[in-house]
Amino acid sequence: MPVVDVLNREGKKILQTELADDIFNVSVRASILHEVVTMQLACKRTGTASAKHRSDIRGSGRKLFRQKGTGKARRGNIKAPLLRGGGVVFGPTPKSYSYKVPKKSKEACT
Repeated sequence: MPVVDVLNREGKKILQTELADDIFNVSVRASILHEVVTMQLACKRTGTASAKHRSDIRGSGRKLFRQKGTGKARRGNIKAPLLRGGGVVFGPTPKSYSYKVPKKSKEACT
């Protein structure tokens, strides 16, 4: 059994403790360690990137001008992505990057 020193706040050794072999004396599997670290970093990501889509823009939904007879291009409403000040077509939306390590990977460690 491995023996570990227990220290106080000042860093002085108070006592020694024996650690259980079945918990602390196992080989490290790099693939599972990588997966756990990747999961922890993914859970830290905020995922708050956002853009205003067509429905989020303030304004009316009416047609800007009639379809024919003006000599201009056919226009819908002011929120159209082609117009300046309109919504973004495929912009980012908030999402969660978090996930959990599979149960079988956890069981493989023990």
